[in-house]
Amino acid sequence: YILGAQLCLGKFGIIRECADKSICEILACKSIAKERLVTEDDVRSREARVRILTKLSGHDNVVDLKAMYEDDDHVHLLMELCAGGELFHLIEKQGNFSEHEASVVFKQLMEVVMYCHDKGIVHRDLKPENNLLVLRSSSSSPIKLADFGLATHIEPGNLFSSCVHCYYMQLQHDNYLSREYFKCCTN
Repeated sequence: YILGAQLCLGKFGIIRECADKSICEILACKSIAKERLVTEDDVRSREARVRILTKLSGHDNVVDLKAMYEDDDHVHLLMELCAGGELFHLIEKQGNFSEHEASVVFKQLMEVVMYCHDKGIVHRDLKPENNLLVLRSSSSSPIKLADFGLATHIEPGNLFSSCVHCYYMQLQHDNYLSREYFKCCTN
């Protein structure tokens, strides 16, 4: 593999374009710095993410995990490259979608959520930033669900009263949820 340009920087590592020399395919490589995996929870979370991605790969609306390898300093996840970037950036750029465009995106999102649930997986971090566009700058691009860092397995019959701690939600979703929600949640 040949690493290329940086696509984005995350909490645990960096995502770059990379080329698979053996099959001439451009992929995305998420390199997770082992030094940032400081707690047992961090390590378990990374392992769970790989298991979940492996279980879900193959669906039209899930970013495919192609391979994983480790070196002394990093864990590298080689995934399908979604050249269009985040749905969030398209929404920012475009301003709004037509009813038809929005319904196409929503249908894909609901289909992938149902697929995850059928496989016993809850994503727990659905937002425009975690939906990637396969094609560049096109509102008609298929979407791919990504970032399964908060995802978890669910057991039939077990219901969660709260999937994600309110403090995390407040930090991550100030733009999406009202203050009234947090007042209710924290009381």
